[in-house]
Amino acid sequence: MRDITLVSAFYDIGRDTYLQSLSETKTRSTETYFDYFKKLANLDNHMIIFTSAEFAETIREIRVGKKTDVIVFDLFAEFETLEKSIEQVQQAETFKQKLNQKIRFNIEYVSPRYSLLTYCKPFFLNKAVEMGLVATPQVCWIDFGYVRHDSTIWEIKHWTPNFELGKCHLFGLSEFELDSVDIPYIVYTAYDFIIGGCIVVDASMSKTLWNTANKRLWDLIDMQLVDDEQSLLLYTAKKHPVLFKIHNLSGDWFSVIRRFHQSENL
Repeated sequence: MRDITLVSAFYDIGRDTYLQSLSETKTRSTETYFDYFKKLANLDNHMIIFTSAEFAETIREIRVGKKTDVIVFDLFAEFETLEKSIEQVQQAETFKQKLNQKIRFNIEYVSPRYSLLTYCKPFFLNKAVEMGLVATPQVCWIDFGYVRHDSTIWEIKHWTPNFELGKCHLFGLSEFELDSVDIPYIVYTAYDFIIGGCIVVDASMSKTLWNTANKRLWDLIDMQLVDDEQSLLLYTAKKHPVLFKIHNLSGDWFSVIRRFHQSENL
């Protein structure tokens, strides 16, 4: 077992109101996300949270007494060009026509800021490392709202997994062969192969992951393919398989923490 640093982010992209006019039922309010985060915040691991100024103090209060770095960072100013490029694809009629109409109004197809935020998970991992904030051999991206139920962390107080060094670890919902993954099919149907809520990588590999993923992201945009981080991570893994290891969660989206926890008592 070894210690690991957790990185996450929260930005208000207007998800609770953005899709109301589209009769979207999968909306979650800011309050809902903070309720989820309070459960994640029970972990004693060092956490690095990127956010905007209005949420920084609330996050600090939730994590009071625990090692936490809250970084105020203007994500949308930093990636203005990328956001505009995502929006252009989302608004293109040719793209809309290729989507399965059952998922046409999913947030990843209509909100440039949602897609941008999910695409930037490797960026946040590398940013935390480059800022000199990570002191553990590995670092884990974990979604701000990943822990929706107390059972997700299984009464674990300090998460100490033992992932193989030298790999970027992704988490699949079943066994599959990377070579058989059809990226356009995933984008047009929202079929789930992996979860995007957790990514584990060596701190020393974080720059490689971000640089590689960023190049592949612009490939996808050039191909007029945008949705969320799943397609980006899978496409990157397909192009650079030696960098990745994919673990099978057997359909349990929220099992990463308890499934891969190791302790002296085991």
